[in-house]
Amino acid sequence: MYYDWYGDPWYMYQQEVYYVGGVVDSFAAFVDDSWSIGDRLTLNLGFRFDYSNGFVPELPVMDYFTPTSEKTPAVEDMVVWKTFSPRIGLVFQLTSDQKTLLKASYGRYYDALLMSNWSSPGPNVKDYNVYYFDYDINEWAYWYSYTSGTAFIMDPDLKNPYADQISIGFERELLPDFAVGISYIYKKQKNLLGLEDRAGIYEEVSMVSEDNGQTYTVFNQLNVGTKEIWLTNPSRYEQIYNAGMLTIKKRYSHNWMLDASLTYSKSEGLNHIGHSTSARQYATISRGDDYGTDPNDLINDYGLMALDRPWILKVQAGYTFPWDILASANFIHQTGRPNPSFTRFRLDQGSRSILTAPRGDDRFPTWTMLDFRLQKTFNITDTVKFQAIFDVWNVFNANTTTYYVSHSMYRSNYQEPEWIFYPRRLQIGLKLQF
Repeated sequence: MYYDWYGDPWYMYQQEVYYVGGVVDSFAAFVDDSWSIGDRLTLNLGFRFDYSNGFVPELPVMDYFTPTSEKTPAVEDMVVWKTFSPRIGLVFQLTSDQKTLLKASYGRYYDALLMSNWSSPGPNVKDYNVYYFDYDINEWAYWYSYTSGTAFIMDPDLKNPYADQISIGFERELLPDFAVGISYIYKKQKNLLGLEDRAGIYEEVSMVSEDNGQTYTVFNQLNVGTKEIWLTNPSRYEQIYNAGMLTIKKRYSHNWMLDASLTYSKSEGLNHIGHSTSARQYATISRGDDYGTDPNDLINDYGLMALDRPWILKVQAGYTFPWDILASANFIHQTGRPNPSFTRFRLDQGSRSILTAPRGDDRFPTWTMLDFRLQKTFNITDTVKFQAIFDVWNVFNANTTTYYVSHSMYRSNYQEPEWIFYPRRLQIGLKLQF
């Protein structure tokens, strides 16, 4: 892999091909029960046990891109987790008319042992060699290497990531089939997985960004070429979610239904994909590359999460007109998620990108979407029905930007729109049910 600095050769990274793989054996058992206490209180109690064992089997040694008959030794019991998860929920009728309910729950939920979060780079990792371009001799010159023994070290006390979730809510039936509710949800995730360098020595230096002219305190490595990369549970990694929700529900009766909600929430914290700009958060280690192995990665990184959306309004409604004609609509209006920006600095250990500011100072545009359906049903016989369907997606023909080509200020396509909503689309459908 070659890395240029504004078009000029700068670094070259070289590593031999090696196999990555693993096996996960898992077992789970759970018990749950419901208790009715009097005529107002119902308790739901549960308890779960999980056992997971991840190991690396024998894998072929590679000759460039060709597997050989030689095998690397298996690594047994690489990750072993045994967890116990309590769950409790209750429903209490606050009034004698049984129309006002209190609902509350608590649960602990452990992450599955995803192979992609620990098998790479894995114990078979090859040396990682770094070269710089020597302009005096006009060719690449060897600089340093990360050996296989220091490029990946599994923390023997690696803990299972988990989430504690609490919810409490009230619901009141105002009219037959019509209820309003209010609820609060709190979720905290701890023991998140991440990579740490435990051998690098750094000094703080002030540097001015060439991209925005601002001054940042960055970390310059004094012992370049020395690293011990650990897969562990970094102490600062966590995710915290708080949300309040107002709901209105009208069950289908008298030819119409309504399901609406207004949510205000905040999602903050830090995880191994703290530089991620996508809307996906899974298999964080495999998607985060070497994030966290350099302290510059963590500058401005604790803050709002990539999917934080303070306000979300959702409305689903349907009405059945005479002659068995159904009209339905789905509407959503929500705040755009944070839009991060990155600048970079040329340090002794190489180029490092940092967040220019904590997430949330800038956001993608707020977006609004409405879909509509009109459907006519013809009853041919008691068991055979024919339906004619007319759909309109994105009624407003919104062209809201949801993703940029680049979030790096030093690139020519910085904040150039890449993904927008599909345009207004019409569809006519015919369906035969029998």
